[in-house]
Amino acid sequence: MLHARISASDASPAGDATISVLLSQITQGIDARFVTVGKTLAQAVESIDGIVTALREATSTFEAGEGAAAVSNLTTAARRLSGVGHQMQGRAQEMGEIQQASRRLSAHIAEVKKSLHVLHIFGLNVKIAASGADTFVDFANTMSGQLAAGEAEVGALQAKLEGLATSLRSMEHNDRLLASECQRVVPHVPDRLEADAAALRKHQAMLSELAEKNAVLARSIQGSVANVLGAIQVGDIARQRLEHVLQGYADMQATLATAGLCAEDEAATRDHLLRLLLAQLTSSAQEFRTETQALVRALRGMVPEADRLIALSKGGGSEDGQVFLRSLEAGIAEASAMIAQLQLADAQAAETLRIIVDTVDDLTGRAAAMRILRIEVQQMAINIGLKCRRVEAIGRPVAVIANEIRASSDSLDQTIKQITAESAGLGAISLRMRKHADAHVGQDSDGLASSLSAIREGALRTEQAMAVSERMASGLLGALRSTTDELEQSLDLGDALERIEDLLTIELGRDVPLALEGRDDQIIRAVMERMARSYTMASERMVHEAFLLPGMARLIADKPISSASPGGSADDDDALFDDALF
Repeated sequence: MLHARISASDASPAGDATISVLLSQITQGIDARFVTVGKTLAQAVESIDGIVTALREATSTFEAGEGAAAVSNLTTAARRLSGVGHQMQGRAQEMGEIQQASRRLSAHIAEVKKSLHVLHIFGLNVKIAASGADTFVDFANTMSGQLAAGEAEVGALQAKLEGLATSLRSMEHNDRLLASECQRVVPHVPDRLEADAAALRKHQAMLSELAEKNAVLARSIQGSVANVLGAIQVGDIARQRLEHVLQGYADMQATLATAGLCAEDEAATRDHLLRLLLAQLTSSAQEFRTETQALVRALRGMVPEADRLIALSKGGGSEDGQVFLRSLEAGIAEASAMIAQLQLADAQAAETLRIIVDTVDDLTGRAAAMRILRIEVQQMAINIGLKCRRVEAIGRPVAVIANEIRASSDSLDQTIKQITAESAGLGAISLRMRKHADAHVGQDSDGLASSLSAIREGALRTEQAMAVSERMASGLLGALRSTTDELEQSLDLGDALERIEDLLTIELGRDVPLALEGRDDQIIRAVMERMARSYTMASERMVHEAFLLPGMARLIADKPISSASPGGSADDDDALFDDALF
């Protein structure tokens, strides 16, 4: 501490040196301490930037990207599993309709095959009845070739229906396995998955809210620290004012040493200037102590907020999140067998759907070909009938056969129409299956694992962000406390200022000012004018005004000086301090 016991011996040339040395030491001490405080607070502002950034990254995990969709995907998958039973009922009904349509198609194709066989026999009968007549034999041979092509179409249709039947059997087998798995895990596994997903969503919302509260609190502390950082110029203000006192004191001593004034004039001059310097010193010391104490109170007021920030950061611990993760992992493991079986069943249903569509396309094309065949056969029968009129010997039996051919072709036409109708029915079923399949698209086990991985990554990032927040908040708390301690120690400088006040008072040697009437006051005016030019604070000018001699120019106008006027920037120093802190 610079404060020391004062004795009458201090009011001597050695005392003059003591005043100068003490003022110099104080200005250096203020500068060193407040520079350190400023750096510490600037680092605190940067730490809060780090807290806000880390928390922003944590909340972004839940608000965008894979992390945001993961919980929703889990819920969707759980609901898909819960709806498998209803889906299977619908698919079983569709399979029943397909099987019935396939059986009817098989019967119709058998009828077509039978009709073609009968027509083939009629062709042979034409040859026999015509007794080898070339015209009728050619007709019979042509019809035989067309019937052979028709039989090939029928064989291809039968192969398609057999492939569809095989696919339907596989589909039934996979659905039976799926039904068995469904009985094992539904409804408890999907319900558990959905409940866990809902709980995790709630937990994430809590973490997001907590992170937002942390960020808001951190920004509030940052604003307060920034205000204090702006107000920390109290040290610079005190240093400047003390430097001006030191300069004024040195100027007074040097000027009086060479002025050659008489003893009475020198005493009056020294008395007036010392009282001005003492007033400036007292004002500076009081302002320094008052404003430094205000800074200390402001910093102490931030400590509870920093403590709260640490507590909030600890509240984002990973225990609850790990519980949710373990529960989700167990639920997904239980559901994996059903999900795998559901994938197989869906894949087989998709394959059956593909075969149905292919069969419908094939039926449509081959039915069209058989319709053309039927028309050609019917035309041949008509032509045979016309030829029979010209050949009376063989015409009657051949005409009878031609009529049978026409009757068979008409029957074939009806069967082909039924095949076309069944084909349209299969097409409608395939459209329903496609619609239902699209409505039940869900995640596979890999997709659920990816969702879990995204949730785990989000939880890790949140833990890290909260850890950063807690660590930096602890550092911030330490910075606030160390800064407060440093500023409180700076109040000791006020004791040294009081010592200088005592030294100046001793140097004055009297309570009542010496009269200046009739004295040479030129030295007073010259020194005061030089001091006035050095002032940078409005408070200095206000003190100076009280010591002006008659005829000296005032330093403060009657009306406030605007910031755009000369000297406005100097007045702003005090105003800036007041605004920054309050």
